[in-house]
Amino acid sequence: MTKKNKRKKKTHGGAFLLPVFLLILVYVSMKSQLGDGMMSSLTEGDEGPDLSPQVLQYEDEVAMYAEQEGIGEYTDILLALMMQESGGRGKDPMQASESLCGSVGCIDDPEHSIKQGVAYFAGTLEQADGDVKLALQSYNCVKRS
Repeated sequence: MTKKNKRKKKTHGGAFLLPVFLLILVYVSMKSQLGDGMMSSLTEGDEGPDLSPQVLQYEDEVAMYAEQEGIGEYTDILLALMMQESGGRGKDPMQASESLCGSVGCIDDPEHSIKQGVAYFAGTLEQADGDVKLALQSYNCVKRS
């Protein structure tokens, strides 16, 4: 075999390995960016984004009403829900008015909002047979009479 033939033989092996390496690189980078899904952190205890100071000021009240409703273990989820709904701002931080009176703005006291929001979430959680993701989706789907 001549030197030229030996060189060609080595090149073919490298040409095969390059696409395989690139595929592995793409897979690893996608896996690290996407993770195992954002909702898994909600139910598996992984830490997510920080809660605002406005939400954290209501932590004790949310925990108290969650205990009263028998869902104390969902306090962190309720705080995250408040963060999503209002960031803890305003007179209705749980955005619970519609679940009480069917329209926006009938709750003008944060404690009343928390009590109503926690009770409503407890109901959606029960209707969802404990499926947290479904209960969270249902929180904004208020039944109209």
